[in-house]
Amino acid sequence: MKDMDQDFLNNARLAAIVTSADDAILSKTLNGVITSWNPGAERMFGYSAEEMIGQPILRLIPSERQSEEGEILTRLERESGSNTTRRCVRKRMGRSSTSLSPFRP
Repeated sequence: MKDMDQDFLNNARLAAIVTSADDAILSKTLNGVITSWNPGAERMFGYSAEEMIGQPILRLIPSERQSEEGEILTRLERESGSNTTRRCVRKRMGRSSTSLSPFRP
């Protein structure tokens, strides 16, 4: 039981870190569907979690840069980040530094 309590506390601590982070932290499937969206992502992109969860990541990528998504997945095996441009609410463009971290549930 003590291990379960410690696991719960560790998970709660990690959730608090993600929730309070200024950085946009989101997760997506390998098919590009957004599965989580923190408050930092709301501030950065202007979309709420309710608007973005279940949506394709391509919604954030300007049409002239959508080929980057496949390239990013290919690079995932070799490196962990890149600098690019993403689309925010009202079609405003913003510079973005991405960090990729694959995880296994």
